[in-house]
Amino acid sequence: MSIQTNKAFMRPAILALGTMLTLIIGGVGITTQALAPESNVITRMQHTDTEQVDVIDETGIVDGLTQKQRIAKVREYFASYDMPAANHAEAFVTYADTYDIDWTLVPAIAFLESTGFKNSCTTASYSGLGWGSCKINFSSYDESIRIVSMNLGGHNPNTEHYYEGKTPKEILHSYNPKYVQGISTNYHGNALAIMDEIKVHPASATQLAYSK
Repeated sequence: MSIQTNKAFMRPAILALGTMLTLIIGGVGITTQALAPESNVITRMQHTDTEQVDVIDETGIVDGLTQKQRIAKVREYFASYDMPAANHAEAFVTYADTYDIDWTLVPAIAFLESTGFKNSCTTASYSGLGWGSCKINFSSYDESIRIVSMNLGGHNPNTEHYYEGKTPKEILHSYNPKYVQGISTNYHGNALAIMDEIKVHPASATQLAYSK
């Protein structure tokens, strides 16, 4: 099956899954130490709603792409679905590079957990990544991306044993274990498929020019 055909097949199913997961997680309040560490064990810096995110290494090449090119791909991918997460492409890529995780991992989580911030938790501020089961407030989406990226990269002493040194697939299984009630058996496979889609998604000249 071609990528184009596969994408057309997956699009409505994944969008529906993202909305369903948001309702399940927000309503039931799923909590495991891996999925939702207590807020007091997460070292968080306070930022304004417009956290400044700078491109940190334009010379670094990942998957054959510069940081600007990867930012453009993430923005274009979310924009193609009309998802607010498109406005946070710099944060997704910059913090992935900072904490040494795959640059498409947290975007894929955002897609599934809140339909790219369209259906974020209503019981917590800027909570669109499933972190903390809708019980942890953030000062901005960029801050939430930074905190989740930091944890998934194994840089929080309280959660590093779940994530440090693991592959994206292994990180996803720690982030949302299959045994947790309400987690779709297709969650991990869908996340990996979205990661692949982002990597092959074209980035327009407009998006490249818009990127820092």
